Amino acid sequence: MALSSGGGAGVRPAGVPGTAAATPPRRGAIRVVVTGTDPSPARGGIAFAMPGYLAALKAAGLFAAFVPTYRRQRLSDKWWPALRALWLVPRAVRRIRREGGIPVVYAHAGGGSSPFREGIVLAVARFAGALTLVQLHSVGIDAYVARPMLRFLLRVAVAPAHAVCGLTEYWRVRLVAAGLRQPVLVVPNPLPPEYEAIARRAAPRTPATKPAVVVLIVTRLVRAKGVELLVRAAEHLPPSFEVVVAGDGPERSRLEALAKACGLEGRVRFVGWIDGARKHAMLESADVFCLPTQYDSFGMGIVEAMCHGLPVVALRWGAIPDVVAEGTSALLIDDPDPVLLAQAIARLGDAALRTSLGEGGRRVALQRYGAAAVGQTLATQLAALPAMRRRVEAMAR
Repeated sequence: MALSSGGGAGVRPAGVPGTAAATPPRRGAIRVVVTGTDPSPARGGIAFAMPGYLAALKAAGLFAAFVPTYRRQRLSDKWWPALRALWLVPRAVRRIRREGGIPVVYAHAGGGSSPFREGIVLAVARFAGALTLVQLHSVGIDAYVARPMLRFLLRVAVAPAHAVCGLTEYWRVRLVAAGLRQPVLVVPNPLPPEYEAIARRAAPRTPATKPAVVVLIVTRLVRAKGVELLVRAAEHLPPSFEVVVAGDGPERSRLEALAKACGLEGRVRFVGWIDGARKHAMLESADVFCLPTQYDSFGMGIVEAMCHGLPVVALRWGAIPDVVAEGTSALLIDDPDPVLLAQAIARLGDAALRTSLGEGGRRVALQRYGAAAVGQTLATQLAALPAMRRRVEAMAR
């Protein structure tokens, strides 16, 4: 299925928020066809961020179409959508060119084989006459950057792109160091529309009168996400603090056993996977959000918490310091040490500090990651690309 700005057999709405039909472009207008993970059946990752990208492009007047290249359901869905995109994407590019617009294909790649899958789609799009961008999302890209042979393979995968986009300045520096030949841009994950709506509510959080300060972590329960660190930190927190672990994964049984062994059954609760209304309710009822991850390319869960006005505690690791503002929206620690983490969390027993950091986080989320802000970033950087300037000059002649 695909989202499109116009008709054509086989192109139909996908029901993704923020992707209503666009009007035909004026001559010389930039029109963007987005490819990547279908957001409709997936829980997180690129799928969770995709509606925000589509909303950002619409806010900037750039959106033309969405063509899914990957779904997370059956094994056959991993390559069949990409094969179908080899037909749908060039057709969308040709339509935009017929209407006098400048077509751009903006691919979103995760880890594993995803950069190669999107690279093939971009090669076809470029042959059809489009300018091409690839946004690299996965923390797994770091594995490509770290080794000479994998760096070579990464360069091959993104070779069809006129420019490569990283999520933060941390990733831009890493990708430039990997020897990519294209311009490397910084385009952050935009807020999903429902979270932007939450962040725009006017009233600050009012600290509730309750016996415990609730510290919430929402993540997949795998190693390096920081859940074990938070459980061990709970041993050093005052009795008035309670930790709620929301998520599921292969580490859950071990982490529950660890909490029991530490005598924390009454102060560390595991509630399983949450999403939708239940997730919003838990973010609203919490007092602090803690995600001391060492395995996130961006930390979208942190931004979700900021939208709800929650102060954040995290590690100063990887891209995280680019995403949150130390002292404005978050408290960051330098080392994955349970005592240091507990000390940072304990500071947020001060309700005034929680409110100050929470409201700061809400402002940061809107200013940096709102649809209008990210859309403007994309529009500005697209217009400045050498390949785009050449295309515009050619159309003016």
